[in-house]
Amino acid sequence: MADIEARNAFSNKNYLLAIQIYEQKLKEINKNNIPLSLELYFGYADSLAKSGRLWESLNVYVQCSRIIGKIPLEKLKYTTLTFLDTIISRYSSDATGTPKERPVDDLACSFCLGLLINPVTVQCGHTFCKKCVASRKECTVCNTALGIVGGIPNVRVGNTIRYEPNVMIKTLVEKLWPKELKAANLREQGNALFDKGCIDAALMKYNSALELDPDSHLTLSNRSNALYRLNRCQAALEDADRAVSLQPHWGKGHYRRAVAQAGLGQYEEALLSFALCVALDKYAVSAVKLDVAKVLQKLLATHRKSSIVHQYYHPYYEHLETYTTEEDQFKHILSDKMSPSSEARKIPVLLTRILAEVDRLKNLEFNPPSLKIDLSKADSSDFDCTLCRSTIWKPVTTPCGHSYCWVCLDRCLDYSSSCPLCKTSLADYLTVSQKQMTRFLDRSLRTCLPSLYTCRLLKATVQSADHTLPIFVCTTAFPTVPCILYVFEPRYRLLVRRCVESGTRQFGIAAFDPENKFSEFGTILEIKDWVLKSDGCSILSTVGLQRFRVQSRNERDGYDTAQVEFINDVPIPNHKINELTFLHNTVRRRSEAWFSKMNPGLQNEICRFYGSMPAAEADWHLQTDGPAWVWWLLAILPLGHHLQIGILATTCIEKRLKAINKTFELIEQSERQQDNFVTTGQQTS
Repeated sequence: MADIEARNAFSNKNYLLAIQIYEQKLKEINKNNIPLSLELYFGYADSLAKSGRLWESLNVYVQCSRIIGKIPLEKLKYTTLTFLDTIISRYSSDATGTPKERPVDDLACSFCLGLLINPVTVQCGHTFCKKCVASRKECTVCNTALGIVGGIPNVRVGNTIRYEPNVMIKTLVEKLWPKELKAANLREQGNALFDKGCIDAALMKYNSALELDPDSHLTLSNRSNALYRLNRCQAALEDADRAVSLQPHWGKGHYRRAVAQAGLGQYEEALLSFALCVALDKYAVSAVKLDVAKVLQKLLATHRKSSIVHQYYHPYYEHLETYTTEEDQFKHILSDKMSPSSEARKIPVLLTRILAEVDRLKNLEFNPPSLKIDLSKADSSDFDCTLCRSTIWKPVTTPCGHSYCWVCLDRCLDYSSSCPLCKTSLADYLTVSQKQMTRFLDRSLRTCLPSLYTCRLLKATVQSADHTLPIFVCTTAFPTVPCILYVFEPRYRLLVRRCVESGTRQFGIAAFDPENKFSEFGTILEIKDWVLKSDGCSILSTVGLQRFRVQSRNERDGYDTAQVEFINDVPIPNHKINELTFLHNTVRRRSEAWFSKMNPGLQNEICRFYGSMPAAEADWHLQTDGPAWVWWLLAILPLGHHLQIGILATTCIEKRLKAINKTFELIEQSERQQDNFVTTGQQTS
């Protein structure tokens, strides 16, 4: 009964309760000489593992293995997974819990760390081999979720995008690294032969590839695998060691080393190498967990099964050789007074060593070797943007594999949501993610043509040095009041995008003026939220910050700009504070009464759009723009276009309050006239 309760607690993930039940049951058995089952010990070990008590779990298995020999692999499932999770957690975060950033070479694939074969640039700006990224869910560098690679570019599955090889990067790889690319092709031929079972033929291809590129950790890794399959474990280990020395932060190299070490019977070293493999690549867990379980099985089986054991499920054994009866041999596993055997003591020592090696690798100052470039092969035309015909600047890549200047692509997408070259729809690309600069192209331009890069940087700096305020000509907005805008014109798409990318997230808004294009007074808006639609349009959620007056007007790329001065209210003289306080409170009460009489449906619409009426500030007379509730009220009052601008322009709170008061008088007068008209009509009829 107790074992059923423990299993139920384990199934419900209440591992501490399961441990308590198992310990209580085992103590009862120890005390009353009751026959017991090994399943109790296995369940106890699993519960310890799932609760994070890895060493204790392994110690229980050590004692059991002294009686039955090899622990069945399926029984080591939870202990193996806990071990791997412990390693990943140890490596992935520092003392503060911050994720560990791995060093990368922007010119290499961030997965395999080798030459880019069929390079694919994903939405985060990092580039990978198409084969490497096909089965991955997130970028190893920045942890951004990845789309689907290959297939039809504009087909979308859920929130994922299909990506095609990067045309510009593929051309650069072929031009800058011809020898390495030839070696990579030989390696791929060897891989194809290996998959067909032609191990000797594959080995010859790997040897030829290494003659061309002797420092290829990928080819060394593949040759190590081939040598292992030919039962040449020592040679396989030498290649794996060489691969690890070239790329110590590449998980697969440690995996090859672990497999070779296990083949040589070096199980402690193999467990260490497997640990380093999953530390560097958490996605390797599913691939290595069986290998790790086999190594643990070997390490735990330190002694042959006791002669008194007849079957695995015969239930009465224990770990100390000094106990001769079957009950005696199991009844002291839980005894606190017992010292663990020398074999049991090896386990925590080994785990301590493994964790120390993980820490050492985590703190290893290692700059990955960059791919060597023959600068004489680089040409400025290799980096030309096909849209502006200039050197590509802040390059971005579309899912269909074409690269452009960031600004050039944006300007094209303002008018069409298709790729400028192949006309593939980029609607899903615009919806799913924000663009990021293609790291490979930026890095290769810096490296290959540094003088050209510097000139392009200077030109971009001069272009961005314009400090005038962009003006969105639309309506009158007010300080502190929310303002929602639907942006569909190409010029305003550009305006908003520049505001967001510059980091200011601010622009001016002013009402249309037929004589001067826009009014003399306006409000600074700050972007709070920016929702991009698949057609390139967007919905902006903004809030008013400060009023301004236009000093001079200009234009940039189709939208208006202005030099402005900010305006604030004139401070209230002390002798007028009491008088204005009375006026303030009177208008406030009148405003609340007017709003409360409004149709409930209209009230809800106003609150949804502008929020509720702000409370009156205790220091409203000290605010540079006056009380916020006044601006909120002005936004919903039925005021004319010119009157709104006039009230926005005034720097006197008294005038604003009196204008509101006058508006209420006019509203009430209009309502009385309407009531009289209705009454007269009823009397006539």
